[in-house]
Amino acid sequence: DKAWIRVGYRSPCEAEAVAEAVAVDNHPAPKGLRLHTEVFDTVVAVNIESERRLETLIATLDDLLRSIQVAEAALATVKTAG
Repeated sequence: DKAWIRVGYRSPCEAEAVAEAVAVDNHPAPKGLRLHTEVFDTVVAVNIESERRLETLIATLDDLLRSIQVAEAALATVKTAG
């Protein structure tokens, strides 16, 4: 099974910050899962391949989306404080 997530941001700097935060969470990936995170200008792209059960892929997507939300909240806090 495969899944792709693409999230757009206002600037390449924001996209890079989120990608770095998410990539740290995803390495090393559990056996049977492969995650690849890239930044294309203002877009964070995460590709996930799973050789495990569909439920594992869904749980991984859920964890990834939560990690993205946490990274976005941290960026918002830094912007507000800065």
